[in-house]
Amino acid sequence: MSIVLFGKNGQLGRHISKNLDHRENFYSFDSSEVNFHNLNEIESCLLKYKPKLIINAAAYTKVDLAEEEIETAFKINTDAVAKIARLSKEIDACLVHYSTDYVFDGKKNDPYNELDQTGPLGIYGKSKILGEKKILDSECEYYIFRTSWVISEFGDNFLLKMLDLFKKNSPLKIIDDQYGVPTDAKFLADNSLKLVNNVETRNNIINLVPSGSTSWYNLAVYLYKKVKNFSKDSKLSRDNILPISSVDYKTLAKRPRNSILSNEKFKSLIKEAVPSWETNVDNVLNRIYKNF
Repeated sequence: MSIVLFGKNGQLGRHISKNLDHRENFYSFDSSEVNFHNLNEIESCLLKYKPKLIINAAAYTKVDLAEEEIETAFKINTDAVAKIARLSKEIDACLVHYSTDYVFDGKKNDPYNELDQTGPLGIYGKSKILGEKKILDSECEYYIFRTSWVISEFGDNFLLKMLDLFKKNSPLKIIDDQYGVPTDAKFLADNSLKLVNNVETRNNIINLVPSGSTSWYNLAVYLYKKVKNFSKDSKLSRDNILPISSVDYKTLAKRPRNSILSNEKFKSLIKEAVPSWETNVDNVLNRIYKNF
């Protein structure tokens, strides 16, 4: 079976590639090879390889910048996805796509399940939910995996930013009233591919996150305690990690206060224990420091 992966150099794409690089007829591309601003490049690629499985790990994920780069966000997260979905239907391929917790408005008190009403607050979330709808409208075979707070040893993410900031002793003000589920990109890659190999789970939207939840502030404190034990690079004092409310921490984009995703559906499909977000964080740190 031939497989095409878009977004091979992102956090998720790198771990998907590690799972599939050994396979014959696996073709992976980054934005320099298939530019999502040019829909003809997407069409040329998919018609050339005619894959049976298309994995779209490419996305515009700059939540704040999306408020200014509106056209770019919708071009990549909506228009390109619509094109891929239409071609998936045309060539009889199955599309694997990744979405976000930011499709919700955060007003619910409990974790969000897959049937809850969406209502994104910002351009990023709006572009992602419209991308989901384009997939459903295309009537192609699909898997849509919603995830949250993706972390890894690669790229631009909260964990790596914190590790860098811990090397200084300047006060850190971290939002303490937004809640979600930190998710290791490797966990996301491994489990999404496992579910794709089970055809009974096809044509589903699935929240794919580890168990539990936390705030950005508590995540920062957890990271600090872990890193302080084994890294000489950490110069920050614990007293310099300070909680701040989202009201007092101004950003371009509005973010949901509660974007905790329920993984009950995922657990019922995987039929095995799902690790905690703490284990996900520990696994990323282990890959970074090797001896963690």
